Amino acid sequence: MRRIAFYGKGGIGKSTIASNMSLLFQMSGRQVLQVGADPKHDSAQRHVEVEEVITAMDIFAERTVGDPEDIFEKAIMIGRKGVHCIEAGGPEPGTGCAGRSISLLLELFDLKKEILEDYQVIIYDVLGDVVCGGFATPIRMGHAEELYIVTSGELMSLYAANNILKGFLNLASSGAEIAGLVVNQRGMKKENEIIEDFAAEIGVPIIGSLPRDETHLLAELKGGTIMEFFPDSKAAQAYRELYKKIDGRLVPPASNPHAMDNKKWGAFSRKMLKRLSMDI
Repeated sequence: MRRIAFYGKGGIGKSTIASNMSLLFQMSGRQVLQVGADPKHDSAQRHVEVEEVITAMDIFAERTVGDPEDIFEKAIMIGRKGVHCIEAGGPEPGTGCAGRSISLLLELFDLKKEILEDYQVIIYDVLGDVVCGGFATPIRMGHAEELYIVTSGELMSLYAANNILKGFLNLASSGAEIAGLVVNQRGMKKENEIIEDFAAEIGVPIIGSLPRDETHLLAELKGGTIMEFFPDSKAAQAYRELYKKIDGRLVPPASNPHAMDNKKWGAFSRKMLKRLSMDI
């Protein structure tokens, strides 16, 4: 079974990438479970109608289901193209710890491991807030074995990616591996050069790069994936290339990943800002 996790700062495109990868794995003949590990519970919306989205926390809150398997069966959603989805969900803002809902869902998986046996691929779509230990749970509990960090060339995105790597290295005994960086381009100047420098600094390979493309927004407005609604687009081709690399493990994972400390990050960011200012 492949257990893949996509991490990155909020709004970087993790859910879009995870959903398109889920669909491509599903189209290859494998049964896929996409796990939305973000309190916004918007991961499944690319596969199911918005009004049909429920969360495991909703089911837990009912307090009418006793057996963990019953909770799973109630929370599972089946997408238009056959991808199975489950959302961890979370409490209302300011009323509790969102990371706890992810932990509860994965504890459910551990209690009923047989419920996952029908899946050949599990894809975790995880909020990259490593301050909260709950969001590191997929790695810490051994549920995610391949970690992909989604980033762009923007400094805040790279800063978050560096912090995610720090969090991973603190859990190095989990047995998971840093599989690589996935670039979601923003169309900024020298973006590829900046990301290549960043990848070299942290010792993590770049797996693939997705172009800035209006079909991302159009697919989102349609409530689905690029692979479903715009299969002939430039973006869809980029997703196919990314899928081939992930599916075939064509790029070796990071052998010696090393996050930048605050001093090194400061020097790196100043270097990048200076490079960008030369074009203004």
